[in-house]
Amino acid sequence: MKQMLRQNHSWSERGRYIIRVKARDSHNTESTWSLPLEMTITAPELDITTKGGFGISVIMRNNGDTSASNISWTIMIEGGFVIPNQKSGSIPSIPIGDLSKLHVVVFGLGKKTITISMSSMEGASVKKIVDISLFLFFVTGKKDTTDNQGFLTSE
Repeated sequence: MKQMLRQNHSWSERGRYIIRVKARDSHNTESTWSLPLEMTITAPELDITTKGGFGISVIMRNNGDTSASNISWTIMIEGGFVIPNQKSGSIPSIPIGDLSKLHVVVFGLGKKTITISMSSMEGASVKKIVDISLFLFFVTGKKDTTDNQGFLTSE
């Protein structure tokens, strides 16, 4: 009697994988190994860079080997009075090797911490924390406090 079986597996790293399977029946009889099947796991890899000046510029880049889609982003600014203190939105897609730019004009005074995060429908996400000084509309003294490495999650 033939019976179909389905098994799921997740990979946490992009790359090429060789897959082989065996079957075992109810009498504990085992098959030989199947022919190898090569699989390539691809995913977007998101990266964020920032620039000060009149407001803050955010460059979101896809360094992965597949397009990122339905990217949601959030910018939060903490440290006293600042307008706006949060902004969010979405980007339909960032193709392989491409980027998307945001420019947010902020108003405030003093030292602030900006947290920028973004995630794609494919499960790639990145978060960056930057300490800045804000003088009215001008952002200076930008210092990254994160390593800005994206991490990949696969289903």
